[in-house]
Amino acid sequence: MPDVSEIHERLIKAYIVAGMLAEAAEAADKLTSLFASPETFLRAASIRAQLEQWQHTEDLLSAGLKMFPQSTELRNAYGDLERTKLRSALPVS
Repeated sequence: MPDVSEIHERLIKAYIVAGMLAEAAEAADKLTSLFASPETFLRAASIRAQLEQWQHTEDLLSAGLKMFPQSTELRNAYGDLERTKLRSALPVS
């Protein structure tokens, strides 16, 4: 029988496949509080980024880095987010 985290992962995937990204984001956010790991924070932040919810994305990555400061993946994702924010702030010519 799958454990609670596996069931939650399946729910997130089902929401994504169904095109229900807002619901997937909520479920992924909840997973970070139930089963905190660099991977759960990255998943939640990735979904929020797809929704272009940049502040929420940054908040998730910051929270993840506070809990897992050694995570290269979280540091890289935070750097990617900062570059994305800079690009979107540049005027289009």
